[in-house]
Amino acid sequence: MIFNSEEDLIIAMKKHDQDALKEVIDQYGKLILYIIHKSLSTPIEKQYVDDCYNDVFTVIWFNIDQFDNVKSGIIAAFYIITFKNIS
Repeated sequence: MIFNSEEDLIIAMKKHDQDALKEVIDQYGKLILYIIHKSLSTPIEKQYVDDCYNDVFTVIWFNIDQFDNVKSGIIAAFYIITFKNIS
């Protein structure tokens, strides 16, 4: 499925469209992974990168209804979610 805008993507995510989740992972996964890698810097922390990555998308999936795309952009929201899950 093709999403023409971030708004279309968010609307589809709110309907729990799995294609939308896949698109979010495809579009923003590398950015989220980069943020996690930069935040979990010690060798001991590095073992949790995959868990944290999966947790971020789980939180996005189950809390997408709380996202207000008028107030904030999708990248800013995902950035905040990522940092909350790392903390």
